[in-house]
Amino acid sequence: MQRKYFFVLGIIWISFNSCKKEYITDVDPNYEGEWHSDTIITDIETEVEKYFIIDGHQGVFGEWCELVPLGNNCSSYFSGEAKFSRNKKKVTIGPLKNQVNIEITEPPHINSDGLWECTLNETVYIKK
Repeated sequence: MQRKYFFVLGIIWISFNSCKKEYITDVDPNYEGEWHSDTIITDIETEVEKYFIIDGHQGVFGEWCELVPLGNNCSSYFSGEAKFSRNKKKVTIGPLKNQVNIEITEPPHINSDGLWECTLNETVYIKK
């Protein structure tokens, strides 16, 4: 009976640790900073953009936000811990009940203009 108990605990421990996510800056510190997509002008003449900020283990992700002040009137906004998925192909920002999963299309790199660039969810971001 005791052997069965330890076996079940072992399975639970392995399952828990295999789902464990790592903080994004612990794996790739190049994500640290403030990143912005291209600005677009809406049909009501308002400039909006997508952006994300990684500061240590915390992150913010906003979609179609007004530029002044930063993050104002976003169509969607998430903040909280910034972690990689287990396979490092997605980033999760925010608590479990209000989080966004962002697909990494291209990780941070220096582009031909000498700027830091990355592509998430098919959107190109430049580091400020």
